[in-house]
Amino acid sequence: MPIVASDTQPGIPRFIFFRLLPLVVSLAVAAFLVREVVDADTWWQVGIGRDILARWEIPGTDRFSAAGFGRPYHDSHWLFQVLLASADRLAGMVGVNLVMITLWGVILFFCYRAMCRWIPADNASLLLFCVALACSDRFTPRPDLITILMVVLFYLRLQEERYRSSWQLLLFAFLQVIWTNSHGLFVIGPFMAGCVLAGAAISSIRSGEADLKWPLLLFLAVAAASIVSPFGVDGWRYALLLATEAGPAAPTFFKTIAELTPTFGNISRSAPDFWFFLILLLLAAVAAFEALRARRFSLSRLLLIAGLAAAACTGRRNIPLFAVAAGPFIAEHLSGYLRGHLPRAVAVAAAALILFSCWFPLSGRYYRMLNYPIRAGLQASPILFSADFPRFMAASGFSGQLYNSNYLGGYCLYHGIRPLTDGRWEVYDSEHLEQIFSAPGDQRLWEQIVSRHALTGVLLLHDSEEANNLLPRLRNDDRWRLVYADLAVSFWMRADQPKLPPAVDPAHLAKALPQPMRPEQSLMLASFFAATGATEEAIRSYRRTLFLDPGEKRALHGMGGLYASTGRLFESEQAYLALLKQDDQDTAALNELAFLAYRRGKTDLAITYLRQALSIKPHDADLQANYRRLTGGGSR
Repeated sequence: MPIVASDTQPGIPRFIFFRLLPLVVSLAVAAFLVREVVDADTWWQVGIGRDILARWEIPGTDRFSAAGFGRPYHDSHWLFQVLLASADRLAGMVGVNLVMITLWGVILFFCYRAMCRWIPADNASLLLFCVALACSDRFTPRPDLITILMVVLFYLRLQEERYRSSWQLLLFAFLQVIWTNSHGLFVIGPFMAGCVLAGAAISSIRSGEADLKWPLLLFLAVAAASIVSPFGVDGWRYALLLATEAGPAAPTFFKTIAELTPTFGNISRSAPDFWFFLILLLLAAVAAFEALRARRFSLSRLLLIAGLAAAACTGRRNIPLFAVAAGPFIAEHLSGYLRGHLPRAVAVAAAALILFSCWFPLSGRYYRMLNYPIRAGLQASPILFSADFPRFMAASGFSGQLYNSNYLGGYCLYHGIRPLTDGRWEVYDSEHLEQIFSAPGDQRLWEQIVSRHALTGVLLLHDSEEANNLLPRLRNDDRWRLVYADLAVSFWMRADQPKLPPAVDPAHLAKALPQPMRPEQSLMLASFFAATGATEEAIRSYRRTLFLDPGEKRALHGMGGLYASTGRLFESEQAYLALLKQDDQDTAALNELAFLAYRRGKTDLAITYLRQALSIKPHDADLQANYRRLTGGGSR
């Protein structure tokens, strides 16, 4: 039975418990939710949605990229893509972002409502804050928002047993049809219904009383609705493909995507959302133990939360699926400990801390600490997505096939430019995709890709892996000409093309570009200048980075390297010493300082630097080799 919270507590105003904390948590969540669009896949989701609206046809083969052209394409996201494209038609990327914010608002509202069935509003608000922060990595306009929404809706209705009438079953079926046509992980719906059926079956065996009618009808209704799509049962095969993208068995190139990295890996643990997830995971384990100890639990919800927890442990992107169900599960099974209101001092302190947390995303500090190239806002991030490049392409009349940094594939499609590849990696032949990804660092492969796809343009995101490998070669290859560059991208064309735009000299580009206003922009621009041989412009850009963010270590590393390469050893040494002041564990800086000391004839000082570095990383092979060179093979 649910716990009905008392509306009052002597000596503590109702405002504290029923208005202050929910309001403060809502403001804090909004501060994290309102962020610029940075996700590369959002662009192609909108682009394909536009195509569906224009043709009134769901694509069965790929017509959106050169590398995948004509290959089978299973678009299980089509309904969500149409939603995004409709929002984009009304308000551009602002409209797309508002769809994301609205969906998350609905998700968190129903999660909060499910928790308030068991515990008071103040406790539910604090738990909701943990849920929201655990999900914050997925605050992007992606189709998995529909899966997260359906998980919390299903959980709420299942916990209230609102499936014991024909109309309620029809609502479940309707929700499942939307789910089936919006995201490939729709199979979670039948899983949740199956947990209800399994729980009812086990309970009936134990009690001897059969109560399987409505659970069975629920499962059949949801299972039948899961094949109501243009793909029928083939949708289940695609869901299996999505499941293989995360975890140990995933293809190599999928393991490079942050959202598919191991839940307990280094990348995941470096982000705040992991620690809020860990809190929920531990609380859910305590709640399950308490439920089993007291023998008062719903077996179906216990099975359900165990399954979602297992999914969350396979890959980072699955964390929200568990989090939005864990909140109500914890509230239900720990309600005996959480039924009382918070003491006034605790409530006020919690509200103050949560309100203070709003400063981090709104100031941009939160994103800088995590190296996320975004800020609070509704537009697309100008750090990664150029607003001027599409206008240049329209004016230039370019009609050939370009090579693009993979991150910009969807951006190209959105602006009517067919990319070589985008983020739909499952569409491509895996061997050819590996070749495309390897080509920037392999001249022979690069020539093959250029020939195979008749490439006449190259679009590179500054400081991307593709740019760092290709730019030094392109600038020394007379067959390619730099014709455009801004704070985010550079564009190169084959020199034998007709009506070729004028060449752009990187050394004179800085004067023509606007002053970078964000440290990420000047840092990326410095990388572009360094890779194209414009050393002085690169150093000036690194200085601009440090002016905007004095703690940016990558700028000091870059400056130190450029100073050393141009013989300015004193300036190089000062840059690396400044690095050590910020982080005395920076072994790369210590190694460079050792090299500089050796070049100045100060071998003892160089050995001292290397010893310090080896005390931090004693098994580093490069440090060991450098130390042996200076000591004549001796041990430290």
